Formats: sequence, structure tokens, C-alpha cells
Amino acid sequence: MPKPASQTCSHAILQTTPSAFAHYAGFKPQTTLQLAAAATKSGRIPPSSKKIAEEEVKMLSATFPAPLVLPWDDLNLDPDCPGQSFRSWLHEKARNKLTQKRPVIYVASVPEIGDEVGFMRDWTRPNIASSSTDPEQLELPEAADVIEYLQAFYHGMRVKPFPGRLRFTSWTQSSSTSKSTRKSKSQTQAENEKYVGLALNSSVTRIRTRPTPSSSSSTPLFPSQLNLNDLLDVAISILPSDAHALLLLTSHDLYEDEADDFCCGRAYGGSRVAIVSSARYNPLLDSADKSLDPAHMWPASHCTAYIDSLLAAEDIHAEPASPSTSLSKHADPSKHADPLDGIQAAVSATSSLPPPTTLTSSSASSSLTNLWFSRLARTAAHELGHCFALAHCVYYACSMQGTASIAEDVRQPPYLCPVCLAKLAYAVSGELRGEEGDEEKTAYVKERYEALRRVCKKWSDVGMFAGFGAWLDVRMEKLE
Repeated sequence: MPKPASQTCSHAILQTTPSAFAHYAGFKPQTTLQLAAAATKSGRIPPSSKKIAEEEVKMLSATFPAPLVLPWDDLNLDPDCPGQSFRSWLHEKARNKLTQKRPVIYVASVPEIGDEVGFMRDWTRPNIASSSTDPEQLELPEAADVIEYLQAFYHGMRVKPFPGRLRFTSWTQSSSTSKSTRKSKSQTQAENEKYVGLALNSSVTRIRTRPTPSSSSSTPLFPSQLNLNDLLDVAISILPSDAHALLLLTSHDLYEDEADDFCCGRAYGGSRVAIVSSARYNPLLDSADKSLDPAHMWPASHCTAYIDSLLAAEDIHAEPASPSTSLSKHADPSKHADPLDGIQAAVSATSSLPPPTTLTSSSASSSLTNLWFSRLARTAAHELGHCFALAHCVYYACSMQGTASIAEDVRQPPYLCPVCLAKLAYAVSGELRGEEGDEEKTAYVKERYEALRRVCKKWSDVGMFAGFGAWLDVRMEKLE
């Protein structure tokens, strides 16, 4: 994997276009006219409006930049991934339209662990002997905070805790076959660790487990993983009748199939269910991932020096950055940022925050927990997006982009691009509220941005939220 740039980078020049690597990857960015058309209901721009539409896309390019397409990114691995325009989404047959009968997003907290499967507690503890912070000192992000963020992100929906309490239990004790068959203690222990049960009230579902795969050069970060397909089957079976979607939270590491090394989240959008694991987002694992640079998480992921360092590791050398994206290398970036430039505003806001590793022990633990929450919240919003039939985005840097690694994950923004936002605004304002007009949809977008601003203000000591809040300030000013 490429070696990240220096931790002392000033982020003097920001990149708003695909990296030079995009060409080698085979990725072809959309034209300004294609971007404008993708956000419309008809999928077309009338000839008389083409020039205005293109100018608007160009004007917003520093707030809604293009996907970076860096080495090993999702769009590097799948450069021909088709875009889902607003029109395509609107006519998607598998899309569950919003209705007053199903206006709720439910969030199920991390399942309890029964004493009969107490060994599962060890499965949530990462193997990070080199860390200066005890993993036990880091509190798991709260489901209530995830709900609060999702309530703002999916403004207009009702987001509620799932009314039941899920619990991990022993599968061998709960299965009917185990009651009628004598087994040795060693056989029972082996089955306990091969399968566990996930219970809700008296119903128990078998969940496959496996030892976490390891490379020859490293020890697995977690002892064992749970199969996400089995967990999502549980979600489908307990889906409330008024639920548009149900999100399961888990603190265990996940895998999808035997070829998979790990997975942080997945959604069965048509079935209205999603799952997100907090395991790999633990900031204490950052030092074990040589491709992850904490100094260049979003929005600093748009730093040209950082991007150039990743490309240089692949022997790709970019053209000099455009002066229009440059900031003074020896001055406070906030004094030079264009007030209508969302990415520069976001970088300026995050640059003023101290890295969690420089804080005292007690405050560092709190700051790291908050950073952990920001990563979990962004992915929770992404996975639920699939339950609104939003496909992976290829148009812009966007919360709905696909991701191929944790390093790419933390480089991606928390906002929805113009194309994906048009879909959500239509679903909530048009379908759920019955407000068909453009003015009503614009009003909804403003309401949603304001709700997100309030959440960002609450968590303003966290880089992602500080940057997102500054970005939202720019968007709100533009919309006034």
C-alpha cells in the first residue's frame, strides 16, 4: 500500500478534480452537462438551459468536488461502475417508495452478550498491543448518538430505537438437535465457537462465525468474526410493520463470505435492512493500517500534497496544481478561503483542532471515542441510503461512494452530492410529505442542512463534524 504524506502537512493546495491516477485506472469523469442532467427528473437539460446548468456545476465544483479516484480506491477497482441518475433512481423497480404507513427508521443497539457465550466479549477487543491507550478505556459509540445523527441526515423521517433487545446466546443450547444428541464437552465448545445464536425474546437464529483470517506478516486484529448475511436475515425477520428500514449496530467484526477478509457494513436495500460494525472504525487500529493517514481524513483528503504522495508511490507524477486551488503556504487558510468554497472552509475548520494523540490521557480517550462515533455515523447513513435505493455514487465525492478500504472510507465526505440529495429530497418532500413543487424541495434541503448543522455544532471538537459544519455554513449561505 502507498505510504501516506507527512503528519505536519499544511494542506496548502486542495484538489477538486479526479487525481492523475484516474486516467490510468480507466475512470472517465462525467462532463459538467452530464452532472447537471443526472440531478434532474427528466435526465435531460433543455438546449436553452445548457449554458446556465454547466456554469452552476462549475461554480459549485469547490464545494462538490469530483471523486479523487486514488490507487486501490473502489473506482480504481471498478472504474466502469455505472452512475445512477435521479431519473434512473426514480424508475428503479426495486425501490421502496416512502409512505405514511412506513415512516420510521429503526436502529437496533449492539446486542447484549449472554454469560453462556462470554467468550464473545473477547472477540470485540482488538489486538493492539502497541497502542498507548487501553482499549478498555474507549467507550463504544452510543446508539442514541447514531439515532440523533440519522434523524438529521434523514430529516423528515422518524428515527427510533428498535423496541426489542437483541442478545447473543449459545446456539447449541437453543437448538432442538442439541437437546436430543449427547455430545462431549469439547464438541460442544467447538460448536459454540462455530455458531452462536442471536435471540429476540424466545426466538433464536443461528449465526455463523469464523476465526479472523490473518496474513503471514500480521496477527488478526480480532479473534473471530460474525457472518453478516445471517445477521441481516435476523433483521428481516424482526422488521417492524411501520419500518421503512431497520439498521443493526454491532461491535463484532464481520465477514460476508469465505473470500471476504472483513466488512464494515452492508445493506439489503430492497429488504429494508442494513448492518454496520464499529469494530474496524476503532481509532486505536489506525496505527496498524499503514495506508491510513489520520492527518488526511476528510476534508484534508483533498490535499494535493497528500494525493501526490500516494501517486508517487505508484510511480505516477501529477501536473502542478492549479493556482486557483492554492492557499498561501505561510498563512492562516481561513483568511484566504473563498466564502463560497465549501472544501476550503471545511479544511480550515478542521485544521484548528488538535489531533487526539496530542491530548492528555483522559481527554484523548474522549476525543478518540468521538472520532470513532463520527466514522460509525457516516457509514450508518451510507448503508441506510441503500434502503432508499441510492446506489453507489460515481458523480462526485459523496457519502454514497463505494469504498474498498478503511483508508478510503475516512477520505470520503459526510454530505450527499447534488444527484443523491435530489433523490432524497424527492423521496421525503415529494413522496412522504406530498410536496411536489421545487420550492418545497428547496425548503426541505434547507431544513435538513439546518438539522445537520445543529448536530455538527454539538460535536464540533471532532474533525469530520467541524468540517461538515463549516461546509454546511457555505451551502446555507449559497442557498439564501
